[in-house]
Amino acid sequence: MSIVRNKKITRREYCRWTSEDMGHAINTSKQNQCGFNECCRRYNIPKSTFRRHLRSLNKKANENVVFGSTHNF
Repeated sequence: MSIVRNKKITRREYCRWTSEDMGHAINTSKQNQCGFNECCRRYNIPKSTFRRHLRSLNKKANENVVFGSTHNF
């Protein structure tokens, strides 16, 4: 007989960073003022998102230089 415990299911929070945060993080990283991990922690940006923007793989950022979410809640 196994015991099933109720687990609280929480929703993930996405896009907690702003376009200013991304801009500051990219400038700070390119000027070698802090490392990759430190920039991610300091500006609260996910590593995969920051890596994509640094490598200029984000099509939206390459075309219009727009950072952050376009969602209006």
